[in-house]
Amino acid sequence: MPRFFLENINTDNPVLTGKDARHIGRSLRMKPGEKITVCSCGTDYFCEISSITEDTVFLNIKEQKLCSAEPSVDLTLFQAIPKQDKLEHIIQKSVELGVSKIVPVLTRRCVSRPDKKDFEKKLVRLNKIALEAAKQSGRGIIPTVEPMISFDEAIIQMKEYDCPDRKETSKKLIQKLGKRHAGISNSRIDIECTPKTIIINEKEITWNRFLKLVEEVIPAYQVAVQERKDKKKSTYEKRELQVSYETYNRLLSGQQRGVFTKDDYKEAELVEIYAIGEDGSETEAIEFTITYINKQESGIEKGYSFLNLEMIPIFC
Repeated sequence: MPRFFLENINTDNPVLTGKDARHIGRSLRMKPGEKITVCSCGTDYFCEISSITEDTVFLNIKEQKLCSAEPSVDLTLFQAIPKQDKLEHIIQKSVELGVSKIVPVLTRRCVSRPDKKDFEKKLVRLNKIALEAAKQSGRGIIPTVEPMISFDEAIIQMKEYDCPDRKETSKKLIQKLGKRHAGISNSRIDIECTPKTIIINEKEITWNRFLKLVEEVIPAYQVAVQERKDKKKSTYEKRELQVSYETYNRLLSGQQRGVFTKDDYKEAELVEIYAIGEDGSETEAIEFTITYINKQESGIEKGYSFLNLEMIPIFC
């Protein structure tokens, strides 16, 4: 099924215009009644063509769901400039593997050393390669290729990505929901993050509160999460699992995706992870889903089970 992207979609009256519309009408020669997929903000909209004009395709949305091919981790690739046209191949393959953003970096040992003005001329082509790779691999977003930066600038940017889902996720939340839902009354938006909270204009929101806010106001996300919860609730009771404080922080930040335990658990079971902090108090319990269990039959972990854990995704 042909796949197209829109930055924003009007779900009441979805349309495709410009190059996409001409491609549908002239190159693909599609007719009313045929089906296409439109992707916007990580959601797949399965549409039927209602009518076609010279430069506009009118659609009816038949179904929508979160893109299953889109990773739950927002990954940025800082790529040193390679020789010749190897960067094009790297962009294509990294997009197919799930990267959300590619940042070319000019390092001391780079053999190819374009200046920034020359590199800016290539950005249109590089982003077009990312678009085609996203279509080919069924991605729910169009990963972007950023302007070239120095190694020192890359270090500064990397510090912004130390905590997964930080500023970018908060911005997506505000853009999707509007300031009123996010509790913002003025026009200025300042975002800061810690590994455990997101701070918007000095208003601190915990992980759990942030998830609940997203569930409340994003219909597609709310439906998907509720269906998953209902399915699990009918089979399993939520359980608690205590881990070390270091493990807790690594799970929360995304640096670790599972834990070893001797207790018996089942796949798809809900588990609340908590730890005892350095001050002796109990941390906030974070809800995870067990995606699969790998029982260790040999080695030093014999008798243990490795639980692969997934936090409920918060990307819209």
